[in-house]
Amino acid sequence: MPDSSVQGRTNGGLADLVMKAMQAKLVGIPRKIADFHIDEDGEWVAELECGHEHQVRHNPPWTINPWITTPQGRLEHLDRDLPCSDCCLAQQAETDRT
Repeated sequence: MPDSSVQGRTNGGLADLVMKAMQAKLVGIPRKIADFHIDEDGEWVAELECGHEHQVRHNPPWTINPWITTPQGRLEHLDRDLPCSDCCLAQQAETDRT
């Protein structure tokens, strides 16, 4: 039998928000890449047109994005779409309020 305290938190609580965030990272709302920068961990980050950020890694075999490693590759990917999980979550939160 499930623990009722855990069950209570998963119905509209923090666990649901975390699950939505995880799903949004897979889906997201397409937003165009405006620019790139390197974060404090030395990872490339795409700056999206919406003002949010999307980390872009080339870490085979888990993530394959060799284009991020060269200036030419990054230049060629400007104005391409990446999924924005933050926009997706904001849209979901707005939908939940109505």
